[in-house]
Amino acid sequence: MTASRSFAVAAKSKAAEKHKEYPEITYDFEEEPEPNAPEGTEPKIRYITTKYPGAGALTQVIATSGVDGTAGDQLNAMYQFLEQSMPKADYLYLRKLQREDRLDEAALMAMVRDMVKEWSTFPTQPQSASPSGRPATGTRSTGKLQPGE
Repeated sequence: MTASRSFAVAAKSKAAEKHKEYPEITYDFEEEPEPNAPEGTEPKIRYITTKYPGAGALTQVIATSGVDGTAGDQLNAMYQFLEQSMPKADYLYLRKLQREDRLDEAALMAMVRDMVKEWSTFPTQPQSASPSGRPATGTRSTGKLQPGE
């Protein structure tokens, strides 16, 4: 009985996971004007919208950010997370900005922290009231013999 019940609960939970709606997060980046653009030309703004990459990617980036993760592991997880969170063209644009020294790793880490915070605390359902322990049966079990027993 418990196996089928736990299976049903797990299946229901997995189905609910598929239907969750995580918020998209949009970042804006000011692009530098073209070298031959007239003076006073307003810079263009490029918007990058990130989407929830899945529980596996979120877990990986959280796990490697702990005390056991090396700096290389953390950077690798960060880049994988960013790549999975946005369209490829936007990811390549961020990497281009980084190569041109217009975006540093600290800014990318701040983006990842922001996304992890948003998506790991996103409420999916109100918490159900759970009992604080086993239901009372009316008798106590103290393990001691009562007088007269």
